[in-house]
This record gives sequence, C-alpha cells and structure tokens, in this order.
Amino acid sequence: MFLIKSAWDNIKFHKKRSILSILLIAIASAAILLYRGFVEYSEQGMAIGFIQESGHIQAAVKDFWDKKNTADLILTSNDLNKLKNVFEKIPEIENFDSVLNFQGIIGTENSSSIFWGSGYDEPHSLGAAEGVPVFEGDNTLVLGKGLFKSLGLNLENDNYVNIMSSMGEEGIAAGSFEVSGNIDTGVPQNDAGFLIASRKDILEFFRYARYGFIYKIVLKK
Repeated sequence: MFLIKSAWDNIKFHKKRSILSILLIAIASAAILLYRGFVEYSEQGMAIGFIQESGHIQAAVKDFWDKKNTADLILTSNDLNKLKNVFEKIPEIENFDSVLNFQGIIGTENSSSIFWGSGYDEPHSLGAAEGVPVFEGDNTLVLGKGLFKSLGLNLENDNYVNIMSSMGEEGIAAGSFEVSGNIDTGVPQNDAGFLIASRKDILEFFRYARYGFIYKIVLKK
C-alpha cells in the first residue's frame, strides 16, 4: 500500500512529466496500430488482386511449370472441355476461367513498351479502376495503370494501341486494339506491363482455335 501511495504522490508531484509521458505512450500506440493496419490492408489487397488475376489454384499441361518456354504446352479445346466438366462437379470451386498468356511489344505513335498479357473467357470479372472493363467480342484491352500512363493514354480520347506478339508456329502477329480502361492490381511492378484481353479475341488475333495455357480456379470462402 505504501508503494502505491508513493507512486501516486510522485505522479501528482510531476504533473507535466506524467501528462507528457501519457501523451507519448498514446501517440506511439496509435502509430503502431495504424502501421499494423496499413500493412494488413496492403497484404489483403495484394492477395485479393493476385487471386482475382490468377486464382487460388492453377491447372496446366504436365511440365508447364518446369519449362522456360511454354508456348507449345497449351490446353486444346478438348482438354478445356474435360477440365470444365470436372470443375463443375466440385462444390468447393466458386468459379474458374481459362487463361491464355502472351507477351510482346505494345505502342502508340509516340511511345512503346513491352507487355505481358492474359486473355480470359470472362475478362470483365477483373473490372477496371478507370474506364470500361473488357467484354468478349469488343476487341478492347485494359492496361495496368503503370503501362497506361507510360504510353501517355487518356480515357477522354479514343485510345488505340498496336501490339506485336507471337505464339506457337504462327509467327509474329501485329494489330490494333482499342484501350477501354486501366486497372490497378496493387503491385506497381506488375501494372508496368500488365494487359487484360478477351481470350476469344486474342485467339482470333493469332488465328488459333480455342486454346488456353492454364485454368485459374477460385475457391469458395
């Protein structure tokens, strides 16, 4: 009891020091909570963005992940239909989409850059931070925010870009697409070259049948 009384008397005697200490502790605690909240928010945002783009699970042709050149390791239309029939029977799967990966050079009259693109059967599900998402048959693209800015594009104008890419034995293909919007995945390094397209439109661009590289699978919460 004597120790408690002495401590209390000491606090009352040094009022200014005690108030300052309490303020410093409160500010430090608030800063720690804000920092932890920001880190957790960033982690969750990056995870959601990655899952939205790539899925919880990816299915591909055998040895797809072990080889540097995967241009020939594609799922045929028959493969895609077989996988679709399997996925539809698994209750834990919320949705799935076939993904066709491709890369190349994208540019306008004034600037150009490399890109890494993904064509989806339902590209509109990824949305767009600004502008309009990609819909099948629109022959449009949504670019990562960094890539969009580096090309000097503006949504107030009609934006057309030229892309050049290759796939399989078809050689180099080149053509023009309209840019309908941009997207922010939360990863600046990814947005610097990311491109979203309709898989059907890209296959027509490469004059291919209905092929895909991987299936992205999103599980139920």
